[in-house]
Amino acid sequence: MVLVIASHIMFWHFSENTTSYDRSNMNHSGADHLMFLGYIDSVQDDPNPVLQGVVLYDSKNAYSGFNLFAPFLEDYIYLLDMSGRVVHNWSIKNRGKWFYSRYLGQETIVGLYYTFNNSYIVKMDGDSNILWINRNSTYHHDLWISYDGDIYTLDGSEVFKSITRTIDYNSKKIRIWDNNIVILSPDGVVKKTISIYDIVKDFIPLHTLETYALNSTNNTFDIFHTNSIEVIDRDLDYAKKGDILVCVRNINLLAIIDPKKEKIVWSWGPGILDWAHNPTILKNSNIMVFDNGVHRRYSRVIEIDPLTGKIVWEYSSNSSSFFSSSRGAAQELPNHNVLITESDRGHVFEITRNGTVVWDYWNPIFTKDGN
Repeated sequence: MVLVIASHIMFWHFSENTTSYDRSNMNHSGADHLMFLGYIDSVQDDPNPVLQGVVLYDSKNAYSGFNLFAPFLEDYIYLLDMSGRVVHNWSIKNRGKWFYSRYLGQETIVGLYYTFNNSYIVKMDGDSNILWINRNSTYHHDLWISYDGDIYTLDGSEVFKSITRTIDYNSKKIRIWDNNIVILSPDGVVKKTISIYDIVKDFIPLHTLETYALNSTNNTFDIFHTNSIEVIDRDLDYAKKGDILVCVRNINLLAIIDPKKEKIVWSWGPGILDWAHNPTILKNSNIMVFDNGVHRRYSRVIEIDPLTGKIVWEYSSNSSSFFSSSRGAAQELPNHNVLITESDRGHVFEITRNGTVVWDYWNPIFTKDGN
C-alpha cells in the first residue's frame, strides 16, 4: 500500500519475499502497480489518541507493499513499509505544503502543493530536485496520470477563487464558482481545459436551484465542487478508453465525460449518494466510491454495477463509528481487499470483502498545538 495523509494513498507492490526497501527496485515498471487512495486528515478530537501508526498488521491476509504518506499540509511525503517505518521521503520545504502526489517510477513523483493563497503542480525526482513546476492555475484535490503520460487535474474552487458563472432561474441570477478539468503534457504544459459548468449545468437538481435562488443575493455558490478525476484506460460497455470519471460532490453526481465531445456519457448518484469522494473503476468494470454520508451521519463504501445502477457490495457500520464528513477514499487492492481512508479521524484500514480488518493505521503526526 502507499498511504498519503490529505493526499491519496497509493500502492506499490513488491514480491512477497521482498522485506526491505531497495532504491533500484523503484523503476518505471513498478509504477504499473501503484494504486491510489485518499486523504487522511489532522484531527482535533481524536477518538483514539493512544493509537498511532500501524496498530494491526495481518501479514497473511493483508496485501503487502509500500505506502506513500503525505501528511496534510506538511513539508514531506514519506514512503513507509507495512510496519510504518520511513524508507524514503520527498521534501517541498520552503516552497509550500504538500496536499497530493502520484508516483511515476524511478522515485519520481508529481504532486500538488499549496502556498498561502495558491496551489501548484510539481514534478520531483527521488532526491527532491524540482524537475518542473506549473503555476498557471489554482489546482486542487486530485491528479491522474493517463496511460499516455498526460496529467489530468482540476482547477477552480471556492477556496482558490476562480471564474464565476451565472445560472438564471426564476428571474434570479445564481452565481457559482466554475471548476475545470485541466490536461497537462508529461512536461507540465497545459494542453486543454474543460469547463465543468458547461458540461454539468443541466444536471443540477431542481431543489438545489430553488435553495440557492432564495439566497442568491451577494452570494457565490460552490455547486460544481469537483473532488476526483480518473482517466479510463480501456473500452467498457458504458464508456470508452480516454473518457474521464469525475465526482461533483455537492450535487451527488458521478459522471463520465467524453473529453472530445465535452459531454456526459454516463452518470449516477443523485438521490443515493451523500457528498461522496474518490470514485474509481475496478478491474471487473464496476465502480467503487467512498460515500461520506454528510447528512445521514455515517459513511459507507459501495461498489456499483454501472450498467444496472445497483449496489452490489457495501461496507458500513450504519452508525457514526465509521464516519468521515469530509474527504475519504476507498481502493480495491489486487487481492480484492479494500483499503479505506476515514479522513476525519486520521485513520486508514484494509479489510477483506467480508469486513475483517487486516491492516490498521492511525495518523501519528501531531501539530505544534497537539492536534
